[in-house]
Amino acid sequence: MLYAAYEAQRVTLDGARAMSRAALETLDRLPPPVAELDAVRRLRAAHQVFVDSAITHERLPFGIGTTVVEGRTVAVHEDVVADTPFCTLLRFAKDLPDGAPPQPRVLLVAPLSGHFATLLTDTVRTMLPDHDVHITDWRNARDVGLEHGPFGLDELVDHVVEFLQVLGPRSHVVAVASSAIGETLATVYVQGASPYDFTGDMLAWSAERARDGGLHGTGALGPVEAFGLDALREGSAEAGITRV
Repeated sequence: MLYAAYEAQRVTLDGARAMSRAALETLDRLPPPVAELDAVRRLRAAHQVFVDSAITHERLPFGIGTTVVEGRTVAVHEDVVADTPFCTLLRFAKDLPDGAPPQPRVLLVAPLSGHFATLLTDTVRTMLPDHDVHITDWRNARDVGLEHGPFGLDELVDHVVEFLQVLGPRSHVVAVASSAIGETLATVYVQGASPYDFTGDMLAWSAERARDGGLHGTGALGPVEAFGLDALREGSAEAGITRV
């Protein structure tokens, strides 16, 4: 309902903005004596403000074509490693020379605060020389069909666990939290055991918690909803995942 109303407003205003852009092109062709008139300048400013008020939801490219590894410039290209209706797991693959030692794998979890993952372009660029960088490229919620279900904290955790399983053992996680205006609020680094071992240990921990009455509800529940965030932190620590 809200998305439909927003789209109807956007389509209506896009037509008016197209007319304002055409007016700007016409005003820009006026000779200097006329263009410098106060009334013309005011009219042009009004059209420019209206055109610039459009909100864009287009994902900008990361634009990282090269990086420097041990003093040598190497090409970088984006590979899709995994894909879900809500997110694409991107890897910034580097054309390293044959025989180069493998670099530590890092999963960079982008914030979900109304921004695209490209907000972390500088972070990716900084980590690339020394790490095998992967990032969660979240999709715009309006582009995800309702048939794919809801997306909340539980689904976010499920995505991170699934992507860690794709990356394999001895992978690292960097999670960044930011405000709606793009200000970084917190950065968390996590390291620990193999994701396969972690998954098995957490399943065993969950079964023991449920047996001992630690389950908060019945039916289909996500991990946070079922056990609570504090209990999950303790269980993750027991399974070998710690915050550093």
